[in-house]
Amino acid sequence: MVDQIPSDVPEEEDKKKRRRLIFWLFFGATVVIVVLLFGVLRRDGNVDALATTTSAVAQTTSTTTASEPITNTTQLPATTTTVPPTVDGVWAVAVDVTVATGTCAGEEADEFDADQVKIRQDGSTLTIVGLGFPKDTQEWEGKIEGNVISFGGTRTEDDGVTSAVFTMEVDFETMTMTGKETWTWEGPGGTCPNSESIVTATRTEP
Repeated sequence: MVDQIPSDVPEEEDKKKRRRLIFWLFFGATVVIVVLLFGVLRRDGNVDALATTTSAVAQTTSTTTASEPITNTTQLPATTTTVPPTVDGVWAVAVDVTVATGTCAGEEADEFDADQVKIRQDGSTLTIVGLGFPKDTQEWEGKIEGNVISFGGTRTEDDGVTSAVFTMEVDFETMTMTGKETWTWEGPGGTCPNSESIVTATRTEP
């Protein structure tokens, strides 16, 4: 008599196959989830580390800046203060008449020497003493612009009064001046309008 295989054997085999399939599916899903979670955790960990590193760098920079101020190592060119030259001092002045009019006609060859003319400079303002007669009794006011000086006033001369305006150019290297005088004389004998002279001067004392 031949033994018969029970009819439920194929069902048992199918159940085992299904259980293995479910197991591997569950295992595979679990592996995928673990990998994804690991990736997320790793990414979050890097972000935190980056934030921590950035904060540390910022704190270090702040501390360095507060404790060690930046020093500008650029060397600026040395500056020197140059004192501008002045015309202060005592000047020997020579006045040569070139144009003489009116009652002064014929005096073109005359020379007027005004020794010990003192000039005081205050900024651009000048005070001149020594062109009157007697000397040192009259002060003339003037100014200096660059290397050009101008001044004017009156002086007693030949029993009359000379009104004059001087314009002169200064050579600060040799401390000399050259220029001209425009003058008019009025006195008992008449007048000498619009007359002129050439003027030279050399500083004798600072």
